Amino acid sequence: TDAVPTSVPTTPFAVETSARGAAHYARECAACHGDTGRGDGPRAGTLVHWPPTVVGPLLGHRLDGELFWRVLHGMHTRDGAQTMPGFEGRLSDAQTWAILDYLKVLAAGGGAQDGEGWPVPVALPALDVRCGDAPAVPLASWRAGQRVRAVAVDGRAPPLEDPRWQTLLLFRDGALPAPSEAARWAANGDASCVAVSPGAWTAFAGIAGVNAQAFAGSQLIADRNGWLRAEAKPGDPAWANAALLCTAAGAGGERGERGGRGGRVSRGRSDPLTSLLLRIDAEPVRYVKGGYVH
Repeated sequence: TDAVPTSVPTTPFAVETSARGAAHYARECAACHGDTGRGDGPRAGTLVHWPPTVVGPLLGHRLDGELFWRVLHGMHTRDGAQTMPGFEGRLSDAQTWAILDYLKVLAAGGGAQDGEGWPVPVALPALDVRCGDAPAVPLASWRAGQRVRAVAVDGRAPPLEDPRWQTLLLFRDGALPAPSEAARWAANGDASCVAVSPGAWTAFAGIAGVNAQAFAGSQLIADRNGWLRAEAKPGDPAWANAALLCTAAGAGGERGERGGRGGRVSRGRSDPLTSLLLRIDAEPVRYVKGGYVH
């Protein structure tokens, strides 16, 4: 069909929209597509075709506008049999885009849990960041093209700041430190920039494929272009056992086009973290959604 204003999202992938999308998905989609997006909901077996899983390359093979259109207008076989109902009139445009944001979280988390990495690259979700006692600013302006290390703190002492990246501290909702406390951390040389958008902890835990209750101590690294690339589990501060979640491994085309969990990062002549950062820089993500420039 002809393109319309809703052929592309009007807002970026974001913490708050994915949180809203989770609620809409649970109400409208989970019965068929399953709680984890694997197409195994309680009603799946009653349908003409089993629902597809989003924990795979599906989202990367479809343009955003196509996914949006299919949610609102449904899907049918060539002979007209309905395989998915349309939700036009039941879901607003904003609610539909929110569900699609949440599908990105489900796809990433499922791929990480399977040990195969993310099926498609995942960008840092948009959120607001507060550093010390300064006013909150959007993550994109705070990051300004630098690498980001996201650390799930949850009561732990914040790590020292590091010149190789900007550290983003994640706290559970309702557990954010007071601005004065973060300012004290900054004075001591500790990381002091905190994600203040509601749902940040849950969103990052979902992207990493970790239960939110067990997410404390986890770390993620995003490259200079804002793509999330690597994960370290709790208790691995040196990143010696870091897993690359978005690599060229197994890619059918250009580097980074598909997911794939890399093995342990080779130590070489440098420390594990330096080796990791050098590999990330040497293998940039070149991702074209749906195979088209978009």
